[in-house]
Amino acid sequence: MQALRSVPEQGQLAVVRQRRYVVTDVRQGANGAGLAERPQHLVSLTSIEDDALGEELQVIWEIETRRARLREDGVAGAQRLRPARPSRSVP
Repeated sequence: MQALRSVPEQGQLAVVRQRRYVVTDVRQGANGAGLAERPQHLVSLTSIEDDALGEELQVIWEIETRRARLREDGVAGAQRLRPARPSRSVP
């Protein structure tokens, strides 16, 4: 399983700055002379963490460092784990 780094949509869950949020709004910035070639998105978020419930945050998605959209099953950044090797008992 992997984290999704594409721009989230309104209503999706995301992890930003090691906290979980629901996306409340996404706005694409205007491209013009002197601005980045790739579009940037202003993402508005509301915390769903118990100790910060309802706190709001706005980030520019493409320049935010530790960010990921959560998959529908709520997983972000999980990696496949190898099955544990059975321990060998020494007689």
